[in-house]
Amino acid sequence: MNSTASRALSLAFAGLAATTALVSGIAAPAGAATTAEGAHQSCWVNVDTGETRCFDAALDPLQQIESDTGLPVVAVPTGAAARNAAAPAAPAASAAPAASYILAVVYDGLSYSGASNTYFTSSAGICSGLSYGYASLGAWNDRIQSVDSYNGCTTTLYWDANYGGAAYGPVGSSTNVGNMRSNASSLRIG
Repeated sequence: MNSTASRALSLAFAGLAATTALVSGIAAPAGAATTAEGAHQSCWVNVDTGETRCFDAALDPLQQIESDTGLPVVAVPTGAAARNAAAPAAPAASAAPAASYILAVVYDGLSYSGASNTYFTSSAGICSGLSYGYASLGAWNDRIQSVDSYNGCTTTLYWDANYGGAAYGPVGSSTNVGNMRSNASSLRIG
């Protein structure tokens, strides 16, 4: 190997090491995986309190929320009519017992696969006149590849932070968010 090629290779490895050190030193915001193995973890976010918890991505996020909160989970898919036909309706707000109502789940893989970030509320009103926004996705920035919305909610992904740039949605569900795949920096659920 000549000296120019050797120097270029050394610089490439130095740059990779510096990038790795920088990325591992970034603090993850609420709702994001908070360990060095973040890509292997799924998380949930309680939109009412801002509380978040991460767990092994191999575990079912809805079962994990129920286990962590002690409340039953209500997750009626908003997506395609065929999916809704088989799902029970969400309880009316006035008659609803205490529960965790799923708003949306975003995934870092196509077709609802890979690690996930699940947003939920304890408000039975769910998305009736309410909107939930995340102006910055933190560790989920440029990571979302598919999205599933629940309980009558829809999700909109934005290319830039603060709901800027191109938008994808609102959608009930999408196995592949197209050009927004691995490019979303903010989202709204409503």
